[in-house]
Amino acid sequence: MKRCLSIAVAMIAASIATLPSRAEETGQAIYFGRADGLPAARIGTIAQRGLTCAGCHGRDAGGGGEGRSRIPAIHGAALGAATSVRPAYDAEGFHRALTEGHDSAGRTMSIAMPRFALSAAQADALWHFLGTIADRERAGVSANGVRIGVATTAGDRQATQRSLDDLSAAWKARGRPVLHGREVEFIAVAVDSLGPTSVDVASTPFLLVGPTLDRDGRTLALLQQAGLPVLAPQGSLTTDRLPAEVVSLRANEREVAAALLALAGPRTSIVADMLPQGEQTASLPVLTPDAPLPEETQRIVLLLGEAGLRSFAATHHSHLSGRTLVLPLSVVEAQPTLVGHLLAVATDVVAARPAGDALDMPAVAAALEAGLIAAGRNLTRTAFLEALRKTRQQSAGVEFVRIQR
Repeated sequence: MKRCLSIAVAMIAASIATLPSRAEETGQAIYFGRADGLPAARIGTIAQRGLTCAGCHGRDAGGGGEGRSRIPAIHGAALGAATSVRPAYDAEGFHRALTEGHDSAGRTMSIAMPRFALSAAQADALWHFLGTIADRERAGVSANGVRIGVATTAGDRQATQRSLDDLSAAWKARGRPVLHGREVEFIAVAVDSLGPTSVDVASTPFLLVGPTLDRDGRTLALLQQAGLPVLAPQGSLTTDRLPAEVVSLRANEREVAAALLALAGPRTSIVADMLPQGEQTASLPVLTPDAPLPEETQRIVLLLGEAGLRSFAATHHSHLSGRTLVLPLSVVEAQPTLVGHLLAVATDVVAARPAGDALDMPAVAAALEAGLIAAGRNLTRTAFLEALRKTRQQSAGVEFVRIQR
């Protein structure tokens, strides 16, 4: 009997010990809008789906400005501190603010603050997560060091070691052993070993370099649960729709399209059924897939989906001799048979693709250096990501390759 009672007590204790971790995991999913079955939020009397805490208060819950509005910080330290107009929040008051729109002083909050129909348990999970978000933001950072993870290659220790050695060598070649008083350490990290709520600064990297993303999204989900920023991912990328935590150093689909639009000229026609919005496209004469081609056209830039490409091929198949077609490499790879038919009659088919290798360690080292310098001494994951995106915009290139018959 005593043995059974001891086992039961141990099981209850173990269950209680895991509650905060589970609550934080749930709270993280709610904060970023990744939790299943969340009801729509309300702004006034209007239901709005897709609203997230992170969308307004930021990845780090630090708040900021949006137009003339000031969005308050909602991390644990901010909520737990009294201000000149309200007392500190507790978990119950936080739930009331989320669902009823009353702050900790009982005042009605701005109508711009959505009302979220969260249960007490969901609100409590979010409260627990916000209490840890500051630690998560600085995981992998100490007073004199920052830990950068290099994704391991499953079953291939040599490839993992090669990646570590190459990145370390590229970093040393830049002559930057210390930034803002911190040395950079590179460590191997197995993606499958990442915990969804780990904030252990002794083992968690600040960010992860070069994980291979799979088509089913499992790896990306693990990385998002761990809260890890990702630099230079490989594998299955929808590069213009990657989450904010994932930064590719290669040009995305929108940037490839912009490079193609820059080819516009007197003897180049743009044929498109989908264009990125912006000043670059507003003044361009753009043809539909079945519109007649001007006689002087020698180069045809195709920015078409599958249906548009089929329509173009059917309309212009007999009018492509002596002309060059230019299109994104992603279209060539997605529609090889259709592009093959065009290649059989056009003089040339040229594809635009992101320049460089998926995992170019000198480029990664350069991006790391620029991001860490710009993020400053008060290094957080959010500050680094913002800095990295700004510096990365200056480096993503596009190259053109001829498609062979």
